[in-house]
Amino acid sequence: MNKQEFINEVTSKYDNTVTVITNDGEYDIMDGSNFVGGVAGTYMCELLGNVYYQELSTIAGKLYDYITKELAEQIEEVEN
Repeated sequence: MNKQEFINEVTSKYDNTVTVITNDGEYDIMDGSNFVGGVAGTYMCELLGNVYYQELSTIAGKLYDYITKELAEQIEEVEN
């Protein structure tokens, strides 16, 4: 799956949380209020550190890049 397909899938399946399954792990994008210091109505992912994002498409793109480039993992599925 390419980056744009991944972003589209994440945004279409997001409902308070979305889980990205790779060949080596699972990573969640959740509402920022689920994290200490997070802000409601934003998006955060533990893998990306204590940073919140205003737009779901932005965090999805950052997560895709981190998973595919830094971790060298393959994305297998996106589920809500």
